[in-house]
Amino acid sequence: MRAVVWSALAFCSLLVVACDENEHPAASAGPSITITSPANNAAVSADANNPDVPINFTVKNFTLQDIGTCAGAPLCGHVEVFVDGTACNDPSGKPYNNAGSSSPITAGLDYCPTIAGAHKISLELHNDDLTAVKDATGAVIASTINVTASPTGGGVPDGGVADGGQADGGQVDGGVVQCPGGGAPVATTSVAVADFHFTPACITVPVGSTVTWTNSGMPIHTVTSDTGAPVSFNSGALGSGGTFHFTFTSPGVVGYHCIPHQSIGMVGTVIVK
Repeated sequence: MRAVVWSALAFCSLLVVACDENEHPAASAGPSITITSPANNAAVSADANNPDVPINFTVKNFTLQDIGTCAGAPLCGHVEVFVDGTACNDPSGKPYNNAGSSSPITAGLDYCPTIAGAHKISLELHNDDLTAVKDATGAVIASTINVTASPTGGGVPDGGVADGGQADGGQVDGGVVQCPGGGAPVATTSVAVADFHFTPACITVPVGSTVTWTNSGMPIHTVTSDTGAPVSFNSGALGSGGTFHFTFTSPGVVGYHCIPHQSIGMVGTVIVK
């Protein structure tokens, strides 16, 4: 008889636990972001010709998309980069150093008062409306590392001009510099940024010209000089309708790319003569 009573009590206890779990289900884990490299307190290479530090990261329980493309979906947004708080924000007026939707993302140290030295780099999750994603305590969901930047050294950078002649990646045909992929460059100072291409992808301009890139599509893009290019520039995140201007003051062949879409061939070239 005692065994029957204990069995009945145990059964009732199981029912109570099951009911409690149904009424109070376990809370799902919230969004998170983690920087995977560089390591905290790492030394990184950066100078005036190569000011961008690539930051690799992982995200959980959050969907990353280009700014303005979440269409109201919950837990959807992008990553914003901050260097030394807001001291190194994009000088064009954007409320961050850089923004993107894929890893790696770059931190532009050229926006800081000095490139070399110690910097604190933070990646934050942000909603489609640019507001920060916060946890249950109200804290912004972020990951932060400290790095020490130092110059990459001298030499002729890849994509630069050596000995006053041909640039790496370009071709010389009868004294005329051609595009890296062959063919003649287009003489223009306007480049369209859309459909994951720069159009024209290869242009030529006189020294002193200002080139304007215009994002005529929806996804976020950047216009960023290649590592080791003879000049350095970075538009930051360009939304739909956004423009970026850069003046080329010396001759050379300048390769550039879109940071989040370089891997799928979104690259361009400016030949300055």
